[in-house]
Amino acid sequence: VETDPPDPSCAPRAVAGARVVVSPADGRDIAVAQGETDADGRLTLEVPAGDYVVTASAVEGLMGAPAPMTVSVRVGEATEVQLLYDTGIR
Repeated sequence: VETDPPDPSCAPRAVAGARVVVSPADGRDIAVAQGETDADGRLTLEVPAGDYVVTASAVEGLMGAPAPMTVSVRVGEATEVQLLYDTGIR
């Protein structure tokens, strides 16, 4: 149940231990890079410039997994991706 004002315990939070896989956006089923988010919900991966699909695994205690995201990585630029998990709290 959503409340007004919002309940602070329902605020967005970092998700540790999420397995993240980066694959080519052309549909090839290969992992270009992969890793697990840290305690702050962060993960840094290095990949060549190009178009990719970023996929995260389900995490215990959360509902399902985030939708895959397509991203473009450019030479010399960092690309930030935010993957949003559903807590199931309504």
